Amino acid sequence: MTEERREQLQNMLQVVETAIIELVSNKVASYKIGERFFTYHTIDDLLKLKKDIQNELNSTPITIVVDPFED
Repeated sequence: MTEERREQLQNMLQVVETAIIELVSNKVASYKIGERFFTYHTIDDLLKLKKDIQNELNSTPITIVVDPFED
């Protein structure tokens, strides 16, 4: 994983955690301003997204070294 991707994931994780807190604190799933409607993700969607991000952040690539000279 590149450092840029790790930074993206950490930023996304922070945004998702903030969204979860706001959804739980405000207990608002959608709202209307003028003629425009806005809808938040469901708590289940946010928790799944958080888990997916954490899994990617915690995953370590598997490296297999092959030595062609080894018997």
